[in-house]
Amino acid sequence: KQWYQRRVAITAGQTHPTVQHRFFPYAQNGGTVVAVAGEDFSVVGCDTRLSEGYSILSRDVSKVRKMTKSGLLGCVGFHGDVLTLTKMLDAKMKQYKHTHGKDMSCEAMAQMLSSTLYYRRFFPYWVYNMVAGIDNNGKGCVF
Repeated sequence: KQWYQRRVAITAGQTHPTVQHRFFPYAQNGGTVVAVAGEDFSVVGCDTRLSEGYSILSRDVSKVRKMTKSGLLGCVGFHGDVLTLTKMLDAKMKQYKHTHGKDMSCEAMAQMLSSTLYYRRFFPYWVYNMVAGIDNNGKGCVF
C-alpha cells in the first residue's frame, strides 16, 4: 500500500494532467480481538501477528493488555497509535489509583477510554478497542 494516494484529472484546455497527492500517515497493521461475557466471567481472545500488507513483521505481539486485576483492554489497528494509547491509559490508571487508592472498575475504564478517544477526535488514534472484565457486582462485561 502506498503512503500517499494519487489522483490524476485532465480538464479541457490543459496540456498535462493535474496530479494531486495526499499523505496518509497510518498503516493498517491488522489484528483481531474478540470477547464474550457471561454471568460471572468474561473471555478475551486475540491473535499475535503484526503485519502490514503481505509482510509479517512479528508473530509475537499480543493485542490484549491487562489494565487492572479484573479488566483487560484489547487494541488493534495502527501499532504506533496502539502503543501511544496504551501508554497514555496506563498513566491515567496510575494517577487514578494514587488519587482514589483503588483500581478502576471496568465501567470507569470504558468511560476513560471513550473520553480519551473523543479528546483526539480531530486527529484520531487509528485503533479499534475493547474493554472486558468483571464489574463491581461480579458479572462479566464487555465494552
